[in-house]
Amino acid sequence: MSEDISPAQTAPEASGASLSGKDWVLTQAFTRLQQRQFSDALKLLQGLRVLSPEDPEVYRMLSYALLMADQPEECLAMADRYQQCMPPGTDTQEISWIQGRAEVRLEKARLEKANEQPGDTPQ
Repeated sequence: MSEDISPAQTAPEASGASLSGKDWVLTQAFTRLQQRQFSDALKLLQGLRVLSPEDPEVYRMLSYALLMADQPEECLAMADRYQQCMPPGTDTQEISWIQGRAEVRLEKARLEKANEQPGDTPQ
């Protein structure tokens, strides 16, 4: 099958190797996560969520970014949304790991908060 290639196309576009807009944003978000630029990654992913509200990959990445940004409650909400978007029988090992880590962080924060509050000490 032959394709007409316009002169305006770049080499990656002509070869079919170009990234879609969504894939480009996911790649940029992943790069920001690797560089520990969590705020930038979250902005990219939250924008992508608006554009692709039914895409489970967006919610998976967003849940991981929120976990890394130490926002466990929001992480769990996005992990739940991810699972709602996935068909039954899908492997959930990765999202379960993310949820488990978020739950551990929430419990740790609850314990720290409980230890900070003055208790009833007899005088």
